[in-house]
Amino acid sequence: ADKRVFVFKEYCYNLRQEDSVNQLLMPIVQISEEDQRRPPPDDLLACLGSAYSSWKVHRKPFGSVLQYDFIQGNSIRPTVRGWIQLLVQISEMHKAGYVHGDLLPRNVLFSGNENGFVIDFDLSRKESQPYVQKFNWEDFKEFRHDDARPCKPMKKIHDIHSLCRMSCYFFDLNNHPMPDDGDLEGLVEFFRTNGDVVVVNEV
Repeated sequence: ADKRVFVFKEYCYNLRQEDSVNQLLMPIVQISEEDQRRPPPDDLLACLGSAYSSWKVHRKPFGSVLQYDFIQGNSIRPTVRGWIQLLVQISEMHKAGYVHGDLLPRNVLFSGNENGFVIDFDLSRKESQPYVQKFNWEDFKEFRHDDARPCKPMKKIHDIHSLCRMSCYFFDLNNHPMPDDGDLEGLVEFFRTNGDVVVVNEV
């Protein structure tokens, strides 16, 4: 049998400094809790279904460690079925009251013909909670909602906007009218109806 390969991701902010703190003149300052990257909470993982059943968060006195199976895949060649699966995962997140907050091509994975995975939940929060102070929106403006800015409230519409932009990035949709920017269920149905769309890298 094939051996399982795990990924371990550590979250530890004890003795971590703000970038602006002068280490020679100021004592060590812990980054505020609301600005810390966090492992996905258990109820968020539960709503994503069986594909995430092996994801475990080990909570320690000085931080947490996220453990999950290594996913052999890529971030550039989705299938329509894999993309639909990913869209449904975000839909389930939203139903549970969460916003991913960092949907970019580098934060999704596609494996085989059927599977799509959302990864990197570090910035995920409940809707209306603020984006972290150091939220990096400038480097990925083409995928960000204009209102997704540091310290501003997180909204589900921000995720949906990113998914619409990523849909145009991954697929050749020139001859297919897209649904409204805020309609995630419409986006799912769009791809279910237009299963013949072509991946851009295959054009």
